[in-house]
Amino acid sequence: MRVTSRRATTMIHTRSQRALKLAEERKFDELLEHLRADGRLDTYVRDKTLLGVCAGAGTPALDVIELLVERGAEPRIVFETAAYNADVEFLEAACARNWHGEHTHRVIFEAAARGGSEYFGGTDSGVLNVFEWLTMVAREKYFGGTMLQDSVPERNPARDTRRPKDLLLDAFKDVLVGECFGAADFLLNQQFQLPAGLGFGLAVVGRMHYIEDGDNSFLDDLIQHVLHENARTECLNFLCARFDEDHVVDTIDAYLQVNNDPDGRDYYWTDAYWDDVVRWYQAIERARDLRRGLQWNEENGYVRSTNQPGKEHLMNAMATLDTVKERLPEGEYLKIVSDLQKAYNKGM
Repeated sequence: MRVTSRRATTMIHTRSQRALKLAEERKFDELLEHLRADGRLDTYVRDKTLLGVCAGAGTPALDVIELLVERGAEPRIVFETAAYNADVEFLEAACARNWHGEHTHRVIFEAAARGGSEYFGGTDSGVLNVFEWLTMVAREKYFGGTMLQDSVPERNPARDTRRPKDLLLDAFKDVLVGECFGAADFLLNQQFQLPAGLGFGLAVVGRMHYIEDGDNSFLDDLIQHVLHENARTECLNFLCARFDEDHVVDTIDAYLQVNNDPDGRDYYWTDAYWDDVVRWYQAIERARDLRRGLQWNEENGYVRSTNQPGKEHLMNAMATLDTVKERLPEGEYLKIVSDLQKAYNKGM
């Protein structure tokens, strides 16, 4: 039986701690020399901690990562980390070294979407860059021209329809609640000429259950996900702009009615989020009423307005506002709608 002395164990731990410290301090040239002199690379390969820290640093750590991969480290963590951080340069470098495998495209796609969901809008352009690189560059260059479309389930005529973990729908939900609206639009609309006439994006998965069938379950899933995640109301504005606004608003109204009692409210409704959604709903309702030519009267409720000077201009302003609301800062849309409503009422 082999016995390792306490002194030897302490030295091993000290060397490992030294390597990790160098990685955290981004001293990769010194780290490379340390690893080559250590003689215990297998320990770092099995532990994976060092590889994860180096992957987080991106291309400056490539030489160290390459050494670890050559000794058997699993490169999946490299692709996951690079995609999560929206680091296209690092992804390209990893693929150029042939570290990718059959399913790496899916690993990259899901990690990028997950990163978008957790950074909350701060990496919209970065996530979009990953999606564009993956579909427009890497698809042919590294993955033989077939990738994400092969992961999309075919339509089931018996309406045993979408799978719970469908790749594109889950990614869309992630970037939606993360307010990566550019990436969400890419998933929703982008199409390519692919084998068998397939297009890339939710035009394949989502619209075949939404437009062709008139089935709102796809949209209902998105609304429910936004609410469950307590995502900001800008996400609801996005759904209103891209899908059926009336259905989105009416669905939110139904949720508000069901959860009106604070004691019986669903667990995911925080008080602060409840107030945000109520304010959003009220502002949207005012905007819809303006478009319908209605106004709020304290005594009689909503009444149909008569044609008076200035009313048409306010309606035109409301219509214009609806076309740009996605680009307005947080809260400004609701404030403008409220001010327009006040101006509308005073004009009666």
